[in-house]
Amino acid sequence: MNRQTILNLDGKPFDRMETAEYMRDLLNQESARFQKGNRYRIDETADENNVAQYVVVRADNTQQPLLTSDDVDNKLGASTVYHPALRVYLFSLPWFLTSTAMYLFAQQLWVFVLTAMGVTRLPAWIDASLLIDATGWIGLLWLTWLVIGVLLSYYGTTLTVDERGITYQRGILVRDMTHVRFHEIRRVGLRQGLLDRLLNTGILEFASSGTDDVDIRFIGIANPARVRAAIEDKIELKA
Repeated sequence: MNRQTILNLDGKPFDRMETAEYMRDLLNQESARFQKGNRYRIDETADENNVAQYVVVRADNTQQPLLTSDDVDNKLGASTVYHPALRVYLFSLPWFLTSTAMYLFAQQLWVFVLTAMGVTRLPAWIDASLLIDATGWIGLLWLTWLVIGVLLSYYGTTLTVDERGITYQRGILVRDMTHVRFHEIRRVGLRQGLLDRLLNTGILEFASSGTDDVDIRFIGIANPARVRAAIEDKIELKA
Protein backbone atom coordinates (compact mmCIF):
# COMPACT_ATOMS: atom_id res chain seq x y z
CA MET A 1 0.00 0.00 0.00
CA ASN A 2 1.36 3.37 -1.02
CA ARG A 3 1.49 5.62 1.99
CA GLN A 4 3.10 8.79 3.24
CA THR A 5 4.22 9.23 6.85
CA ILE A 6 3.70 12.59 8.57
CA LEU A 7 6.21 13.43 11.33
CA ASN A 8 6.65 16.38 13.66
CA LEU A 9 8.74 19.46 12.89
CA ASP A 10 11.88 17.66 14.08
CA GLY A 11 11.31 14.85 11.61
CA LYS A 12 10.45 12.42 14.39
CA PRO A 13 7.28 10.55 15.45
CA PHE A 14 4.86 12.28 17.81
CA ASP A 15 5.39 11.54 21.52
CA ARG A 16 1.73 12.14 22.45
CA MET A 17 -1.37 10.54 20.98
CA GLU A 18 -3.31 13.82 21.40
CA THR A 19 -0.84 15.66 19.14
CA ALA A 20 -1.02 12.94 16.50
CA GLU A 21 -4.83 12.97 16.64
CA TYR A 22 -4.89 16.73 16.19
CA MET A 23 -2.63 16.50 13.12
CA ARG A 24 -4.68 13.62 11.68
CA ASP A 25 -7.99 15.47 12.13
CA LEU A 26 -6.53 18.64 10.63
CA LEU A 27 -5.25 16.80 7.55
CA ASN A 28 -8.53 14.90 7.11
CA GLN A 29 -10.49 18.13 7.39
CA GLU A 30 -8.42 19.87 4.74
CA SER A 31 -8.32 16.90 2.37
CA ALA A 32 -12.08 16.40 2.74
CA ARG A 33 -12.59 19.58 0.74
CA PHE A 34 -11.44 17.72 -2.36
CA GLN A 35 -11.86 14.02 -1.72
CA LYS A 36 -14.28 11.90 0.30
CA GLY A 37 -13.23 9.74 3.22
CA ASN A 38 -10.60 10.00 5.92
CA ARG A 39 -7.28 9.78 4.08
CA TYR A 40 -5.08 9.87 7.20
CA ARG A 41 -4.82 7.58 10.19
CA ILE A 42 -2.49 7.03 13.17
CA ASP A 43 0.01 4.17 13.42
CA GLU A 44 1.76 3.35 16.68
CA THR A 45 5.53 2.70 16.71
CA ALA A 46 8.19 2.42 19.42
CA ASP A 47 11.63 3.95 19.90
CA GLU A 48 14.81 2.12 20.95
CA ASN A 49 13.65 2.15 24.57
CA ASN A 50 10.32 0.59 23.60
CA VAL A 51 8.46 3.82 24.36
CA ALA A 52 5.31 4.24 22.32
CA GLN A 53 5.36 6.87 19.58
CA TYR A 54 2.83 7.82 16.95
CA VAL A 55 2.95 8.76 13.28
CA VAL A 56 0.25 10.01 10.96
CA VAL A 57 -0.03 7.87 7.83
CA ARG A 58 -1.54 8.74 4.49
CA ALA A 59 -3.23 5.67 3.01
CA ASP A 60 -3.83 4.75 -0.62
CA ASN A 61 -6.74 6.81 -1.95
CA THR A 62 -7.13 5.50 -5.48
CA GLN A 63 -10.47 3.90 -4.60
CA GLN A 64 -12.04 7.04 -3.15
CA PRO A 65 -14.34 9.12 -5.36
CA LEU A 66 -13.65 12.79 -5.89
CA LEU A 67 -15.95 15.35 -4.33
CA THR A 68 -18.32 17.36 -6.48
CA SER A 69 -18.74 21.10 -6.05
CA ASP A 70 -21.90 20.44 -4.02
CA ASP A 71 -19.95 18.23 -1.63
CA VAL A 72 -17.31 20.90 -1.20
CA ASP A 73 -19.92 23.51 -0.29
CA ASN A 74 -21.50 21.14 2.21
CA LYS A 75 -18.13 20.54 3.85
CA LEU A 76 -17.43 24.23 4.29
CA GLY A 77 -20.09 24.78 6.94
CA ALA A 78 -23.42 23.64 8.32
CA SER A 79 -26.69 25.36 7.62
CA THR A 80 -28.21 27.71 10.18
CA VAL A 81 -31.99 27.79 10.53
CA TYR A 82 -33.77 30.80 12.06
CA HIS A 83 -37.34 30.88 13.38
CA PRO A 84 -39.38 33.87 14.56
CA ALA A 85 -38.42 34.89 18.08
CA LEU A 86 -40.73 33.37 20.68
CA ARG A 87 -40.93 36.69 22.50
CA VAL A 88 -42.76 38.13 19.49
CA TYR A 89 -45.77 36.08 20.55
CA LEU A 90 -45.96 37.99 23.83
CA PHE A 91 -48.36 40.32 22.05
CA SER A 92 -50.84 37.43 21.98
CA LEU A 93 -50.57 36.89 25.74
CA PRO A 94 -53.77 38.87 26.60
CA TRP A 95 -55.78 36.62 24.25
CA PHE A 96 -54.22 33.51 25.80
CA LEU A 97 -55.15 34.72 29.28
CA THR A 98 -58.67 35.64 28.24
CA SER A 99 -59.38 32.31 26.54
CA THR A 100 -57.87 30.39 29.47
CA ALA A 101 -60.05 32.31 31.95
CA MET A 102 -63.15 31.61 29.85
CA TYR A 103 -62.36 27.89 29.89
CA LEU A 104 -61.36 27.51 33.53
CA PHE A 105 -63.44 30.16 35.26
CA ALA A 106 -66.56 30.53 33.12
CA GLN A 107 -68.96 30.63 36.09
CA GLN A 108 -66.89 33.15 38.04
CA LEU A 109 -66.61 35.36 34.97
CA TRP A 110 -70.36 35.44 34.47
CA VAL A 111 -70.90 36.24 38.14
CA PHE A 112 -68.43 39.11 37.88
CA VAL A 113 -69.96 40.45 34.64
CA LEU A 114 -73.55 40.24 35.84
CA THR A 115 -72.67 41.82 39.18
CA ALA A 116 -70.88 44.67 37.43
CA MET A 117 -73.96 45.18 35.25
CA GLY A 118 -76.25 45.18 38.28
CA VAL A 119 -78.12 42.07 37.14
CA THR A 120 -79.28 39.98 40.09
CA ARG A 121 -81.31 37.41 38.22
CA LEU A 122 -81.24 35.99 34.69
CA PRO A 123 -84.38 35.90 32.56
CA ALA A 124 -86.30 32.63 32.67
CA TRP A 125 -85.52 31.85 29.05
CA ILE A 126 -81.74 31.78 29.69
CA ASP A 127 -80.29 28.52 30.97
CA ALA A 128 -77.43 29.46 33.31
CA SER A 129 -75.71 26.07 33.15
CA LEU A 130 -75.91 26.05 29.36
CA LEU A 131 -74.48 29.58 29.24
CA ILE A 132 -71.56 28.58 31.47
CA ASP A 133 -70.85 25.41 29.47
CA ALA A 134 -70.98 27.31 26.16
CA THR A 135 -68.57 29.92 27.52
CA GLY A 136 -66.13 27.21 28.62
CA TRP A 137 -66.24 25.47 25.23
CA ILE A 138 -65.75 28.77 23.40
CA GLY A 139 -62.75 29.53 25.60
CA LEU A 140 -61.26 26.06 24.95
CA LEU A 141 -61.72 26.35 21.18
CA TRP A 142 -60.26 29.85 21.19
CA LEU A 143 -57.24 28.72 23.24
CA THR A 144 -56.69 25.74 20.92
CA TRP A 145 -56.86 27.98 17.86
CA LEU A 146 -54.29 30.37 19.39
CA VAL A 147 -51.88 27.56 20.27
CA ILE A 148 -52.13 26.00 16.82
CA GLY A 149 -51.63 29.40 15.22
CA VAL A 150 -48.44 30.06 17.20
CA LEU A 151 -47.04 26.60 16.44
CA LEU A 152 -47.79 26.91 12.72
CA SER A 153 -46.27 30.37 12.61
CA TYR A 154 -43.12 29.36 14.50
CA TYR A 155 -42.35 26.01 12.88
CA GLY A 156 -43.75 26.96 9.49
CA THR A 157 -41.60 30.07 9.07
CA THR A 158 -37.86 29.53 8.60
CA LEU A 159 -34.87 31.36 7.21
CA THR A 160 -32.08 28.94 6.30
CA VAL A 161 -28.56 30.28 5.73
CA ASP A 162 -26.07 27.88 4.16
CA GLU A 163 -22.88 28.28 2.15
CA ARG A 164 -24.78 28.99 -1.07
CA GLY A 165 -27.34 31.55 -0.01
CA ILE A 166 -30.51 32.06 2.00
CA THR A 167 -33.81 30.24 1.73
CA TYR A 168 -37.08 31.58 3.13
CA GLN A 169 -39.88 29.08 3.70
CA ARG A 170 -43.39 29.73 4.96
CA GLY A 171 -46.18 27.26 5.55
CA ILE A 172 -46.42 23.61 6.51
CA LEU A 173 -49.19 21.99 4.46
CA VAL A 174 -48.83 24.50 1.64
CA ARG A 175 -45.27 25.81 1.50
CA ASP A 176 -43.97 28.95 -0.18
CA MET A 177 -40.19 28.96 -0.68
CA THR A 178 -37.83 31.66 -1.95
CA HIS A 179 -34.08 31.11 -2.46
CA VAL A 180 -31.51 33.80 -3.16
CA ARG A 181 -27.80 33.09 -3.69
CA PHE A 182 -25.25 35.24 -1.93
CA HIS A 183 -23.82 36.69 -5.13
CA GLU A 184 -27.33 37.78 -6.15
CA ILE A 185 -28.04 39.77 -2.97
CA ARG A 186 -27.62 43.50 -3.50
CA ARG A 187 -29.09 44.84 -0.24
CA VAL A 188 -29.74 43.55 3.28
CA GLY A 189 -32.17 45.79 5.13
CA LEU A 190 -33.07 45.92 8.81
CA ARG A 191 -36.22 47.52 10.18
CA GLN A 192 -36.91 47.96 13.89
CA GLY A 193 -39.63 49.85 15.71
CA LEU A 194 -39.59 50.89 19.35
CA LEU A 195 -41.02 47.58 20.59
CA ASP A 196 -38.64 45.70 18.33
CA ARG A 197 -35.69 47.44 19.93
CA LEU A 198 -36.98 46.64 23.41
CA LEU A 199 -37.41 42.96 22.50
CA ASN A 200 -34.27 42.83 20.32
CA THR A 201 -36.25 41.65 17.31
CA GLY A 202 -36.76 43.10 13.87
CA ILE A 203 -37.47 42.61 10.19
CA LEU A 204 -34.73 41.50 7.80
CA GLU A 205 -35.19 42.30 4.12
CA PHE A 206 -33.18 40.90 1.22
CA ALA A 207 -33.21 42.39 -2.27
CA SER A 208 -31.48 40.79 -5.23
CA SER A 209 -31.63 43.82 -7.50
CA GLY A 210 -30.81 47.51 -7.40
CA THR A 211 -34.49 48.47 -7.05
CA ASP A 212 -36.61 48.78 -3.92
CA ASP A 213 -38.22 45.39 -4.53
CA VAL A 214 -37.71 42.97 -1.64
CA ASP A 215 -37.39 39.28 -2.42
CA ILE A 216 -37.43 38.05 1.19
CA ARG A 217 -38.93 39.73 4.26
CA PHE A 218 -38.45 37.85 7.54
CA ILE A 219 -40.56 39.31 10.36
CA GLY A 220 -39.78 38.87 14.04
CA ILE A 221 -36.24 37.48 13.87
CA ALA A 222 -34.25 37.53 17.11
CA ASN A 223 -30.95 39.45 17.35
CA PRO A 224 -31.46 40.94 13.87
CA ALA A 225 -28.29 43.05 13.85
CA ARG A 226 -26.10 40.03 14.65
CA VAL A 227 -27.84 37.87 12.04
CA ARG A 228 -27.50 40.62 9.45
CA ALA A 229 -23.77 40.98 10.17
CA ALA A 230 -23.23 37.22 9.87
CA ILE A 231 -25.03 37.10 6.53
CA GLU A 232 -23.15 40.14 5.21
CA ASP A 233 -19.87 38.42 6.13
CA LYS A 234 -20.90 35.40 4.06
CA ILE A 235 -21.84 37.68 1.16
CA GLU A 236 -18.41 39.30 1.24
CA LEU A 237 -16.70 35.91 1.27
CA LYS A 238 -18.69 34.81 -1.76
CA ALA A 239 -18.19 38.08 -3.63
